[in-house]
Amino acid sequence: MVYATVHSDFPDFAESGNFGFAEFPVLEDGAGDPSNIVGNPANFWSVSADASEEEQQVALDYITEHLYNEDTVQTMVEGGGLPPLNDIDDVIAETEDADFLQFADEIVAGANHFQLSWDQAVAPEVAQPLMENLENILLGTITPEEFAENMNAYQD
Repeated sequence: MVYATVHSDFPDFAESGNFGFAEFPVLEDGAGDPSNIVGNPANFWSVSADASEEEQQVALDYITEHLYNEDTVQTMVEGGGLPPLNDIDDVIAETEDADFLQFADEIVAGANHFQLSWDQAVAPEVAQPLMENLENILLGTITPEEFAENMNAYQD
């Protein structure tokens, strides 16, 4: 949601013509699948496979009727968010951010794998230590080995 945050927090920069978006460059000799993506283009919900069929249906009905109804989806795309839904091209096309949202939607649709951002995918009690350790490794105050050791301390 960086795109939406820049628009809301730095509107002058967002409208300056110097703010854009692009795919991460592919390394010619790199390993892996360049279609794989990571991030969190919008909030999304999941339903546990361990829930009973009845519980799953109740959850899906709630998500469909209350979380991703027409009004909510419209508000999300107007704010620069990409709802995790299929067939929303017409909704996206009507927004001021259609270029970005269509770009993001195509990347998501073409991805062979999507990895949720680490801080969103870990248990709440691990999120803050993760952010602190990421900060420290990027600042060079800890080594990759220390990062792994620090985070392994939070494994069950």
